[in-house]
Amino acid sequence: MDMQEKQMNGLLSEVTTSLDDLARLSQQGAFTTAETPPTIAVILLERLLVLCQASRGAIFLTALHPADGASSLLSSALRGKSYRPFALHGVNEEEGYAVLTTTSSENLWASPSSYDPSWVQERLILRLSFPSEHEGTLEKQESGDSASPALQTLLLFGWDGQDAEKRATVMKKACAVLPFVADAVGTVITHVLVNEYINVFEARANHKALHEMELFKAEVLATASHELRSPLASLKGYTETLLRHEHRISREERHEFLLAMSEASDRLAEVIDALLEMSELEAGLTKLERTPVNIARFVREAVAMAEQQREKSRDAGNREPAFSVHLEDRYGRPTDDGLLVEADAYRLREVFKHLFKNAVTHSPEGGMIEVVIRPFPSPDPLEGFPGFSSQRERKRITTRRGSQQVVVVSIQDSGKGISMEHFTHIFDPFYRADMRLTREVNGLGLGLAISRRIVELHDGVLWGASEVGKGSTFYVCLPVNGNVR
Repeated sequence: MDMQEKQMNGLLSEVTTSLDDLARLSQQGAFTTAETPPTIAVILLERLLVLCQASRGAIFLTALHPADGASSLLSSALRGKSYRPFALHGVNEEEGYAVLTTTSSENLWASPSSYDPSWVQERLILRLSFPSEHEGTLEKQESGDSASPALQTLLLFGWDGQDAEKRATVMKKACAVLPFVADAVGTVITHVLVNEYINVFEARANHKALHEMELFKAEVLATASHELRSPLASLKGYTETLLRHEHRISREERHEFLLAMSEASDRLAEVIDALLEMSELEAGLTKLERTPVNIARFVREAVAMAEQQREKSRDAGNREPAFSVHLEDRYGRPTDDGLLVEADAYRLREVFKHLFKNAVTHSPEGGMIEVVIRPFPSPDPLEGFPGFSSQRERKRITTRRGSQQVVVVSIQDSGKGISMEHFTHIFDPFYRADMRLTREVNGLGLGLAISRRIVELHDGVLWGASEVGKGSTFYVCLPVNGNVR
């Protein structure tokens, strides 16, 4: 084996070892985090210095076409600079930049620098595809004929303390070796840059989420303040009027004032009770006192209470929506058979109070609210109901006796419906489609959230479906304990 062949084999062995090493380094670069010091780039440069037997070196990044508009991605990699020092060893940024500016930008392979013959430069072109900030997918931008923005990696290697002949030999070897490892080096750098971009994107997303949470908290506090202050202001106003003008107010006016004060007190108590109840439900402190409940009779009583409440608040001349209650068997035929559920009657009454109040509030004058009570042999048919989400609501509904029969109570109004944008959030605590304080409908936005938690405590499911212009339907599904004898 002649000397030239031995040198070639030695060179190939070095390249192979370097490629294996760079592959491991690339894996490390793929899992860097925002808290990890930028050691991967430094380690990369150190490995290349050993490979080239160089005493100093640098890695710089720059856009291939700085004038391109593709810099939404590139600016992240370059951090707003024309040149970004990625790693430095034995050379400062100014000296490295001076070497770069004296080398032809068209030369993409290792070559001596005209600035200083003791330097060699390698240019690599990286095609970057970073996650999009807007769509969460890989973002591609046109840059000339390329599918994604181009970034140059500029590798500089210098030699000191060697005679000119030996230095020339080492430089020649470096020029021969660098093209073989160029792709591997580019992969390491790309992984580091993509992870940097992801970390920045996640930080921005977290900041945005915190900002949105702060806005939501401010809206909730404003709404709660409004709901508390309104009845308090009413109470204070009527009380001060009675005290100041006691002798000039007629008996009839005094009676009207007292009625208004009573309504304001009730409204204030409802707001406070809702806040306390939501707090208990969130903390898991709510305990149920279960008894057998005839669900058909229970729903009819809840409807009667809703109609009674509606009569109290009826405005003269308005045609309030009417209720229609139907009890059906498992095949959808009318029946008189009742079903028993193990439930806390007080808590369950709250659920239907909220649902019926919503239906009345959002139904037009003269509209119809249809309530249907229907059993099913198992929870499986729930998959066919509108709005039922297997990912959110699907679970095995069983009683302590292991019954697989369920009953579904549907409440369908004839209102204007809710857009999908808002409907996906209506069970969130304090969520309102209209957060303005001048809104027509009062309330904290806790009714549906409280109702869902209570139904789930009963091993049941509450969900809804809505279509703009066609109204909304809410479904309460509960496990059946038996039939009424």
